[in-house]
This record gives sequence, C-alpha cells and structure tokens, in this order.
Amino acid sequence: MNSNTSSNTPGDIQRLKNASSDIKQIVKSETDLDITADLRKKLHRAKKEKLEITTKHNAELASYESQIAKLRSEVEKGEALRQSLEYDLAVARKEAGLGRRAAEERLAEAHRIQEKLCAQNVELQGKANEIEKAFQISQQKWKEECRRFEHDLEERDNIIQNCHQEYDLLTKEKSRLEKTLQEALEKHQEEKNEMESHIRETALEELRLQAEQWEAERRELQFIVQEQDNAVQNMHKKVEKLEAEHMECSDLLRRQTSELEFSTQREERLRKEFEATTLRVRKLEENIEAERAAHLESKFNSEIIQLRIRDLEGALQVEKASQAEAVADLEMIKNEFKEVESAYEREKHNAQESFAKLNVLEREYFSKNKKLNEEIEEQKKVILDLSKRLQYNEKSCSELQEELVMAKKHQAFLVETCENNVKELESILDSFSVSGQWTSGIHKDKDKPPSFSVVLETLRRTLTDYQNKLEEASNELSNMNNAKEKASNELDSTKQKIESHTKNIKDLQDKLADVSKELSHLRTKCADREALINTLKVELQNVLHCWEKEKARAAQSESELEKLSQAFHKDAEPKQKGHDGDTMNYPL
Repeated sequence: MNSNTSSNTPGDIQRLKNASSDIKQIVKSETDLDITADLRKKLHRAKKEKLEITTKHNAELASYESQIAKLRSEVEKGEALRQSLEYDLAVARKEAGLGRRAAEERLAEAHRIQEKLCAQNVELQGKANEIEKAFQISQQKWKEECRRFEHDLEERDNIIQNCHQEYDLLTKEKSRLEKTLQEALEKHQEEKNEMESHIRETALEELRLQAEQWEAERRELQFIVQEQDNAVQNMHKKVEKLEAEHMECSDLLRRQTSELEFSTQREERLRKEFEATTLRVRKLEENIEAERAAHLESKFNSEIIQLRIRDLEGALQVEKASQAEAVADLEMIKNEFKEVESAYEREKHNAQESFAKLNVLEREYFSKNKKLNEEIEEQKKVILDLSKRLQYNEKSCSELQEELVMAKKHQAFLVETCENNVKELESILDSFSVSGQWTSGIHKDKDKPPSFSVVLETLRRTLTDYQNKLEEASNELSNMNNAKEKASNELDSTKQKIESHTKNIKDLQDKLADVSKELSHLRTKCADREALINTLKVELQNVLHCWEKEKARAAQSESELEKLSQAFHKDAEPKQKGHDGDTMNYPL
C-alpha cells in the first residue's frame, strides 16, 4: 500500500501542477478577453460616432447639392420661359404692327382722298366767289378813280394859281426883309464880340477848377482800384487753396468709394441677378397680357375702320356727282369770266395810262408844293424875327431921338471932357504892360496935348496884344478840354474796370459758396462712408473670426478623429495578436 501511495503522489503532484497551469492560462485568457471586449466596445462607439458624423455631413452635402440643382433647374426653366415669351412677344408685336400699319395706310388713303376732294371743292367755290368780288370791286374802283382824278385835277389847278400868287408876294417881302436883316446882323455881331470876350474869361476859370476836381477824383479812383485788385488777388489765392483741399478730399473719397464698391459689389451681384430674373418674368407676363389686349383692340379698331371706309366711299360717290355738277357750272362761269376779263383788261389798260399821267402830275405837284411850303415856312420864321426886331428897332429909334436931344445938350460938356478922357486913356495905357515902341510916340512931347488918333493907335495895339494873349488862352483852353476828355475817358475805363472787378469778385464769392457747400456735402458723405466702412470692417472681422473658429473646430475634430483612428488601430493590433494566440492555444 505504501508503495502504491508513494508511486501515486508524484503523479498527483504533476496533475495538480498541470491543473494549476491550466487554471492560470484560463484566467489570463479571460482577462485578455475582457480587455479586448472593452476595446472592441470603444472601437464600435468611435465607429458609430464617425458614421453618424459622416452620415450628417453626407446628408447636408446632399441637401445642398439638391438645393443647388433645384435652383439651377429653376433658373434654366426661367430662361427657357423668358426665351419662349420673348419669341411669342416678338411674333405678337410683328402681327400687331402689320395689322396696325395696314389699317393706318387704308385710313390715311381714305383721309387723303377725302381731303383732296374737299380742297378741290373749296378752291373752286372760292375762285368763283373771288372772281365775282374782283369784278365788282374793279368796277367800283374804276368809277372812284375817275371821280378822284377829275377832282384832283381841279384842285391842282387852283393850288398852282394860288402858289404863283403867293410866290410873287413872298419875293417882294424877301427883298424887303433882306435889307432889314443886314442891318440887324451888324448890330448883333457887335454884341456877340463883347459877349465872347466875357465868356472866355469865365470859361477859363471854370475849366481850371474842373480839371483840379477831376485830378483829385482820378487819384481816389486809382487808389480804390488798387485796393480792389489786392482783394481780388487774395480771393484768388483762397479759392486756389480751397480747390486744392477739395481735390484732396475728392481723391480720398474716390479711394474709399472704390474700396466700398468693390466690397459691396460682391454682395449685390447675387441679389441683383435674382431680382432681375423675377422682374423679367413679371414684365414678360405683363407684356403678354398687354399685347393680347392691344391685339384685341387692334382687331376691333380695324373693323370700325372698315365700316368708316365704306361710309366714306358712299360719301365720295355723292361728292363726285356734286363735283361733276360744279365742274359744269364752273365751265360756264369761266366762259363768262373770260369775257369779263377781256373787258376788264381794256379798262385796266386805259386806267393805267391815266394813272401814270396822274402819278407824274402828282409827283410834280408834291415836289413843287414841298419846296413852296419850305420856303413859306422859312420866310414866315424870318418875317416873325424881323417883325420882332422892327418893333424893337422902332422902340430904340424913339429912345434914340430922345437921347439925341439930350446928346446935343451934353455935346458941349463932352467936348470939354474929351481931353480929360484922352489923358485918362494915356494913364490907363501906361498902366498896362505894353512894349516901349508903341508908347514912345505918345511921350515925345509931354507939354503938348496928345492927339486922339495916336491914343487910338496905342489902344488898337494893346487890344491886338490882348487878343493874341486871348488866342493863347483859347489854345490852352482847347488843350485843357482835350486833357479833360482824356481824363473822362480814363475815368470811364477805370469805372468799367471796377465794374468788371466787382463782377469777378461776385462770381468768385458765388463759386466760393458753391465750393464750401460741396466741401460740406463731401465731408458729410465722407463721414457716412467712413461709418459704413467701419461697420463693414467690423462685420468682416466677425465673419473672419467665426470662419477661423469653425476652421479650428474642423481641425480639432479631424485631429480627434485621427487620434481615435490611431488608438483604434493600436488597440486592434494587440487584440488581433491575442486572438490569434488564443486560437492557437485552444486546440491544444
């Protein structure tokens, strides 16, 4: 028994060892299986999430692609519709145009025929009436002209006789008045010489004063003109500065507007295209409806026109019949008128001859009458002047007779005072600045009384001297007048310059105001555009920020996916290896 037990114990120990090793392997395989199961679960979850994400992405892609396809199909349908509608429209317009043209041509032809017939009828009636009126008027005129001619001949004969009588009387009065005129002219010339000497002296003084005033005014005007020129130059400089600022602002605005337009064009293109397509479709529908209505109206109008043409044709036939009757009447009237015309031409020829003679006589009469009337008026004026002068002369003659009586009484006294006057004249002549040759003849014999003829000669010489001086003064006066005219011309030119400068200043002020208004308007526009640009920039930044966030999220999701796929691959490799090992161990 002991030998059996000793032989069984090592076999049992080996079995126990084998069993324990088997148990250990089983435990290990169970733990490995649990780990692989967990990893498989995680892999399945990741795959499910990946599948869900891909399905969502594919669904969104499919929906977007379907929407794009729908929009494209709608656009293509719209374009096809538009083309078909345009073709229908063109066909309808052509048909309507042809119908209208045909109807209008028919109407126009009917109107032309009617107008021609009416015009012919009116012309024929008017010609007949005019011929009758002209015949009656010519008869009346011929009778009136004959009466006038006879009456005018009688009046002219009477006028010619009266003119001859008046002419004889006037020649007699003319000879008498010429004598009186010569006497009056001599007196008038003496008075005129005295007045001229006085006027020249006063005119010289007035001209000097005026010249001084004009010089002062000219200086003041020159000073004013210089001030205005300076002001105009300053204004020009200011305007140039403002224009430079305006140009800079406009350049800035252009740049900003170009940037804005570039940014807004992208957004507005799609909207405009969509709105344009919808508007085109609506317009085409409206045009089709309008063309249908116009087509119906044109059909209705063409029917009305045909009815009118029929009425006009009936009226035309009636008018043709009446016209034929009128033509027959006209021929009768023409024959009568030819006879009347031949008689009228004869009478007209006789009247023209008599009228020509009458015109010649009238011209002669008018020329003679004008000359006689002018002479009569001149002589009447002369007679009035001479009658006034005669009255004045008669008064002066009576006064002179009275003065003659007084003069005879004072003659003795004057003879005594004559010598004293001669001495006074000598003293006056000495006081004047006369050359020594003229006065030397007087002072030879101081004891003897000076003769009156010598004194008169010296007086004459002094007067000639003063006359020469007067001529020099008149020359100076003429020079002063010329200078005055030049000064006045300069004044006018300076005034014109001042007016032109003031106009230029006003124009520049208006331009300045316009420029300032434009500047303010541009500044407001600038501010609005800058605000718009800022808002657009902010929106752009927000969009870019969102896009970057989405990009980062997409990158993160891609990186997570890559990590998961890598982890899955790493987990899958040892599991596959373990699974292969298990499959190899199980049969053993």
